[in-house]
Amino acid sequence: MKRIGILLSMALLLVGCAKMLTPSGGPKDTTPPSVLQVLPRNQASNFKDKTIKITFDEYVVLNNATENTIFSPPLQYPPEFSLSHKSLLIRIEDTLKPNTTYNVVLTDAVKDFTEGNKLPLYQYTFSTGETIDTFMYCGKLQNAQTLEPVPDCFVFLYQNDVDSLPLTTRPDYVTKTMKNGTFVFTNIAEGCYKLFALQDVNKDFLFNLPNEAIAFSDTMVCAVSMPPRQTDTVPQAKKRGTAKPKTVENKDGKDVQPNKSKREQTTMASDSAKLPTWSLFLEKDTVYALLKVSNPTLGVYQLAYRSEVRDCQFVPLDTVRFDRFERWNTTRDTVTLYAKNIPEDTVRFEVVADSHRDTIALAPYKKPKQSRGRGKKPATEIKFGVKADNMGEIYKDLELEFSYPVRPADSCRLWVIKKKNSGNDTSSVTVSVPDSFVTRLAVPLEKEEKVPYQLLIPDSVFFAYNGTTHDTLRFDFVMKSEKDYGDLVMNYEFKERGNYIVTLSSAQGELVRTDILRESARVTYLNLLTGSYKVKVIDDRNGNGKWDTGSYYEKRQPEPIYHFTKTLNVRGYWELEETFEVDNEK
Repeated sequence: MKRIGILLSMALLLVGCAKMLTPSGGPKDTTPPSVLQVLPRNQASNFKDKTIKITFDEYVVLNNATENTIFSPPLQYPPEFSLSHKSLLIRIEDTLKPNTTYNVVLTDAVKDFTEGNKLPLYQYTFSTGETIDTFMYCGKLQNAQTLEPVPDCFVFLYQNDVDSLPLTTRPDYVTKTMKNGTFVFTNIAEGCYKLFALQDVNKDFLFNLPNEAIAFSDTMVCAVSMPPRQTDTVPQAKKRGTAKPKTVENKDGKDVQPNKSKREQTTMASDSAKLPTWSLFLEKDTVYALLKVSNPTLGVYQLAYRSEVRDCQFVPLDTVRFDRFERWNTTRDTVTLYAKNIPEDTVRFEVVADSHRDTIALAPYKKPKQSRGRGKKPATEIKFGVKADNMGEIYKDLELEFSYPVRPADSCRLWVIKKKNSGNDTSSVTVSVPDSFVTRLAVPLEKEEKVPYQLLIPDSVFFAYNGTTHDTLRFDFVMKSEKDYGDLVMNYEFKERGNYIVTLSSAQGELVRTDILRESARVTYLNLLTGSYKVKVIDDRNGNGKWDTGSYYEKRQPEPIYHFTKTLNVRGYWELEETFEVDNEK
């Protein structure tokens, strides 16, 4: 019995200990897999193998290996990827070119099995000839309009300067841009190349789709010699939760020093401001196809085109009357028709858009079907929407914005209530709607700083052409004061005379003002609301008053855009002055 009691006590003690002490696995592994060995070795010459074996220090899984692995020069047939224990096997199904240096770049193609840490970049180089090419070229890719870096975009090099090459021939070398938009070609042959960048939608290494963004060099770019490799160092063991040693392969295929490709790419791309930069753009679509005709609400019809329409005419094909207002969007690829008289029968037109003819039929509006069943809401009725803009602004009129053009009216009475400490002050203001296309209407107010206001619009004051009206509307706001405004002075300095579109926008991207300048000038922006602003300059080289994209077929780059990089913080009772030197030498 005594022995049983001792054993029972020991068991209870062990159980208690198990509850109190939870085994710890240590810090989480956040480091990517590390390459231990590559066969054949990296930088191998006279390469004749069909399989490349890359062995890691831990088990890995594939991560879209086909898409995340780049062969440069590109292969005609994609390689096969498989795993064996801790090794990645890349089987080449293609016939390699003789006396050619190949680069195999893994970009997030593998990740470790336990935590999913991706190997961000690894380059394997071999030559089918006696020597390895030792030249490189690097640059940067940016969006032509936003000037933001373009990541994960293909960049091609061609050994011949033939215009049709990007359209008909796969490139001699290929790489991809990194997160900061920089790109690097390593181990390429000495010489000069034609450069072309492509957002390759169909993954065929050819520019053959209208929705593929491109960039190109006006002249050939020349490769430079690569820096020498470092001497070998002794490898270190990987520790869980600690940084892994940086390694590349020695003559036996074992990793013993920093990965050359990653090191060189980081070094060459570290100061991206000094790199040659190209602008990625979409060519203008010149096909004037009518894409869609819609009838979103009563009396409203929209015609959407594939590209910009410069001139449009509507030719009636029957006797049904259809008086209307027309409004084009800013890009002139969509026109909205507002009916002055709601058609009860189908109206047919021939639409001539830049000499392209289409026949359209505008049917009477059909209300949405009522939803049925438990928990389902009925279809929304057509309503006449009224919004108020510039509420509380001292230097701008309060404006009413209508969802549909308003019928003419001589006098519309609105009520204004000032809420003062001494009591409310109620008055009326009368506005008129002219006999024209009106979707915005200014409301004059006597403004007192810091005073709460209330604007009341009785029901059925305004009537839309589609017969709808509104209920009683109420808008509450507080009038701003002088301390809510500041001034901005910008000194624009251009190296050459030209046509410059200068825009001032809020930090949220709302356009505040546009100016056209021909030469260096001092521009004053008065009474800006406090906050942050952005300035942009478009070098309008063809003088048409808008930004124009580029064209590879016409060998025309997109019109340059310059952003003022410094933050413009406007403060109340303060004048901020800055100078924008635009480096626009042509």
